[in-house]
Amino acid sequence: MALVFIQKLCTAFHELDPAWTKGYLDERALGHFRERLAGRARRVLETLENNDLGAIDGVAELRRLLRTIESAETLGELAGLAEEIHAVNHTLCDSLERGGCD
Repeated sequence: MALVFIQKLCTAFHELDPAWTKGYLDERALGHFRERLAGRARRVLETLENNDLGAIDGVAELRRLLRTIESAETLGELAGLAEEIHAVNHTLCDSLERGGCD
């Protein structure tokens, strides 16, 4: 289940980034997007914690990114996190594939 939530988080950012770049989003929607994206990150962390995976590679980075998401002051800042979220997605998935903690 953790993999599903990790993928959903990554997809959300990869959909936000081009929508922002193309000018389809209004800055007034910042609160909505910030909370939805933070909620997805929280869900990943919660699922990992609930399955005793809170110490695998990538979790600390996702916690840092969650704080960045929560404190974003513009949609551009959120959209700019797409590649970092993508990278942590790979780290988490690779860690899960290896069987968790190193």
